[in-house]
Amino acid sequence: MQNSVSSPIPAAGAAVAGTSGGRGVWVYAVAATIRREWFGRADGIGARPVWAITGRGGPVAGGLAAAVSGVSLDEFGPEALAARTRRERAIRAHHHVIGIVSAHLPVVPMPLATVFPDETAVIRMLATRRAEFTATLLNIAAAAAAMGAATEGDIPPYATPSISPRPAMALG
Repeated sequence: MQNSVSSPIPAAGAAVAGTSGGRGVWVYAVAATIRREWFGRADGIGARPVWAITGRGGPVAGGLAAAVSGVSLDEFGPEALAARTRRERAIRAHHHVIGIVSAHLPVVPMPLATVFPDETAVIRMLATRRAEFTATLLNIAAAAAAMGAATEGDIPPYATPSISPRPAMALG
């Protein structure tokens, strides 16, 4: 699925700024695969449905998937999320979706309020960060196996990837 998107891909955790009245795609988490049936009747942010966007190649060809919901930027853009009540509900819904995915397999959760302008931008993000996400997912699975825990339900198998590790400081 090759689409061109003229706007740059927001960094993880970045929201779409200055977009009054627009729509965005809220990204909860990235995993090797995500299935709609995992969510049953569970809703995401603002009681909106959760679905999966897959990167190039899809899960069978080693691609990645993102759990997402469509959102109104008037309700879930940066200004709106500043309201405490809405933010608390958003945090609960965001972590609820991450918990559903992590009950099935290792997951890389996205920071709260990671919103992209459209599905094409999410696909581009999955492709751009594929190596990083894949390495992180493999590390989580290996750590869970080393602890003797199954990755399906015994522990919440997720962690935040290290984007740019800092070298250890030498003690003088």
